[in-house]
Formats: sequence, C-alpha cells, structure tokens
Amino acid sequence: MYWKSFIEKMELRSWVLKFLKDARERGIKIVMITNLESSIQYKKLIHLGIDSFVDFLVTSEEAGVEKPDPKIFQIALDKIGMKPDDVVMIGDDESDDGVGSTNSGISFILCG
Repeated sequence: MYWKSFIEKMELRSWVLKFLKDARERGIKIVMITNLESSIQYKKLIHLGIDSFVDFLVTSEEAGVEKPDPKIFQIALDKIGMKPDDVVMIGDDESDDGVGSTNSGISFILCG
C-alpha cells in the first residue's frame, strides 16, 4: 500500500523529460543506478512515463550492494560497455551518488 500511494503521488521535475529527450536524440545512453528493488523502480519509471528513455537499470537488489559501493557502478559500466572516463553520473545525493561515482572514477554532477 505504501509504494502504491507513493508512486501515484510522484511527479516528474519539469526539466527531466527535456533532458532525457535531448540525450536520446544525441545517442547518449541512460543507466539508472538505485538502492531499491527492481520491481518498484520499474513501476516508478512507467508511472513517470520515462521508461523508454532508460536503457539499463542497475539496482542494489541485482548488485548485492548499495551505493556508494563501487560494485554497483561497475555493473552499470559493464552493461553499457564504457569506461569511467566516458560517462558522467548525475545524482541528487552527494554521499551515495557523488562518493560512489567519484570512488569509481566517474565524474559527478549534483542536481537537486
């Protein structure tokens, strides 16, 4: 019941859809890294209407660790076949997203 109510009330920030569309047009791959179960995250993506813009989803459920553990970032890199210097992490949490990506050699942009 909690997740159903939470997801129903979720709203996409105004800039996100434009960013995702621009990234898609430029051929930029989008990988979502999250500390939650896959099933919940897929429901969120579908509810927000952005599931078609996310190329890969890496969850702590899949990785067996949570951000900021470098293993979850390495799984994301492996899925897209890229090196840390070739990607950027955009996240809203400096400790989980920022520390994890930086410790993995990935540049980080904090957005709020």
